Amino acid sequence: MTRCNQTGVDAAFKEFLFTRGYLVNDAGENRADCVRALFALGRVFGIRVVSNPQLATFEMVDLASRLIGKEVPAPFYRGFPRSVLALTEDQRIADQLIHYAVTYGLGDFSRPGHSVLEQEFERLAFTEASERRPFSIIGPEEELALVRTAVQDLLASTRPLKADQESVVLAYARRFPADITLCRSKDTAICLLCELREPAYTRFIRLPDVIRLADEINVRRGLPGPTDRQAYGKKPAKGQDAGAAPQERSVRKLNLANQDRKLIAKVIDSFFETGEAPDVRECYEKRRLWSGLLHHIHYVPRNPHAAAFAQAMRRGGANRSAEAAFEAAVRRGEIRKAAELLAREKGSGAVARRLNYLLSRCEKGEDVSAVLSSMGSPNLILLLQMLLQYRNYRPDGRTFRFVQHHRLKTHEETEEERARRRSVLGGDVRAAVEAHLGMLLRLSLAARRIGKVYVEEGMEKIAVPLQEGTGASGFGVLPRGSRLAIGAGNKVRCFTYWEKVDDIDLACFGLEETGNRQIEFSWRTMAESQSEGIVYSGDQTSGYSGGSEYFDLQLDAFRELYPDVRYVVFTDNVFTAGCHFDDVLCTAGFMIRSEEDSGAVFEPKTVKTAFRLNVHSTFACLFALDLQEREIVWLNLGLDSEEHVAGARGIAMVRDYLDVVSFMNLASFFRGMADGVTDTPEEADVIVADHYEGPIREGQVLIRSRDTEKVLPYLTGSNAAPGAGKPAD
Repeated sequence: MTRCNQTGVDAAFKEFLFTRGYLVNDAGENRADCVRALFALGRVFGIRVVSNPQLATFEMVDLASRLIGKEVPAPFYRGFPRSVLALTEDQRIADQLIHYAVTYGLGDFSRPGHSVLEQEFERLAFTEASERRPFSIIGPEEELALVRTAVQDLLASTRPLKADQESVVLAYARRFPADITLCRSKDTAICLLCELREPAYTRFIRLPDVIRLADEINVRRGLPGPTDRQAYGKKPAKGQDAGAAPQERSVRKLNLANQDRKLIAKVIDSFFETGEAPDVRECYEKRRLWSGLLHHIHYVPRNPHAAAFAQAMRRGGANRSAEAAFEAAVRRGEIRKAAELLAREKGSGAVARRLNYLLSRCEKGEDVSAVLSSMGSPNLILLLQMLLQYRNYRPDGRTFRFVQHHRLKTHEETEEERARRRSVLGGDVRAAVEAHLGMLLRLSLAARRIGKVYVEEGMEKIAVPLQEGTGASGFGVLPRGSRLAIGAGNKVRCFTYWEKVDDIDLACFGLEETGNRQIEFSWRTMAESQSEGIVYSGDQTSGYSGGSEYFDLQLDAFRELYPDVRYVVFTDNVFTAGCHFDDVLCTAGFMIRSEEDSGAVFEPKTVKTAFRLNVHSTFACLFALDLQEREIVWLNLGLDSEEHVAGARGIAMVRDYLDVVSFMNLASFFRGMADGVTDTPEEADVIVADHYEGPIREGQVLIRSRDTEKVLPYLTGSNAAPGAGKPAD
């Protein structure tokens, strides 16, 4: 592979590898620069270079400053947290009111605002102990090799990608387009089509996916995509009530430029270029959308097969989709036939996704067994997600979740919907489903023999990456549900800082064990809630050129004040109207600090994670504290929301992520696929460890908690793992 950019390594590659523990040198040795860089990396960021220290450059310090944070705006109370506790409740309220009056009265967002009532506060020199982070310095050839392997693994995955993963795939595709020979995820393929405008990537999608392509282009141009019951660019039909609900009026509009129309037309044409008609039955399920799309792009068919398809979508007629036949069988009460039809026409995964619907209509036990058998063996990711779903099954009220455009969409069942619902499963059926899924999981893992495995202690706390596409990317990011221990005597400092927006609000919510009762801690409540257990830095609003907010939680003191609270969930909201996280520069994360509270409010050495919030939303769940176990639980959820004020409405759904590792974790996952488990990493074919620094022989694989792209091939079964043993009998 030749290097097409001799002047430097692509920024996306460098940032991606930094989050995996690598620093890239593409400038050669510089002895004077090396000494200064090593000192700064260690002293400021706690980075310990474990290989090739002679290649350190000051460019690496700049990269660490950008991704971990260094020049972070001071909080509203510069003496936080001690000066906050020194003020009375009335003083804190007056302080904030003065600040708001100055900010919004004068419209002065040129500099961050600060307290006018706190006394002068002199911070002590930084003396806290901090964990050293091992990093390796690599050269251009190794950098490209690592990126190439990561991109191949990401393209082999069926899962949607996070922002940094998407960025590195796009950067690689721009530089080495001939290397993109496989892409198993429709979301990734559509991203490639949208960003690179290369119709050749059409080979990675099917004709029905063109609707999703149009939606994605529409969203990237600032308009939401339509729901399944809506059509593009249609006025209400004659005689239809123009004041009807939006989903009935079908008034969504496309906002496609001429180049978008040409791209979509080329993509459609490519499915008919072989002279053979593609399977169009699934297109009938969204015929109204197809009709509007073809009208909007002024589609002109180029051969008889394309003309027949366009006519069928435009003129209506009988619905020939498998979905229509499936629904007809269900209406006739032929549940077994409906399940078999769905499996035959749309695959066993379609049965898995409609399992509740089918099982709730089974009248006999043998029908339940037949439906479960027709499901076949779903892919491992879907199987794990289903087991989690039934493990957390709540017949009283359901929360529906799905991912679209890097946002987690949720819907909590209303009382009216609950009253009409038929898809309720009894305890016996749920037990049968869990037993069947558990059996499929054991068989699926046993069939993936990967040789000898070494698993480091602590990997039982790292979750398997099942649904990461809605999460933010950055330094220290772990799979959703992973847990990190908080040492005795330490406190957690949660932070957010921003630019290019007036105000972002950090908040947290206390949850009981059941997750039902919630206590809000935010700018609306903290004037009277400051204590040794929880301290808030004040609501910073003058932040266009830089603002920040912090919470400090001392776990033992907090539990004494709120004994019924088990979890504390941290959230971020964009308060400024008309802005989303992806419109601004916003970073969030947490530090582990000692009670001594030495040094600056923001000390990069103590930062455990710092990630960029870049989802097209105004609300994100960051992480939770498990006060009982003294652990931080990763959430990293960008929710589909337009709320500008912290609210508890979207918090209840995080319950399902709080105990994920007790069900499946990296340790149990890799042990389940092992031919044998060894206590000696040098003997293993697969090493699952964060602290192993020994040599890696050819064919041996090292997987760390942050190496999501290395775990994905084992989840999808997309390629044989290096060093794998013989298949089990």
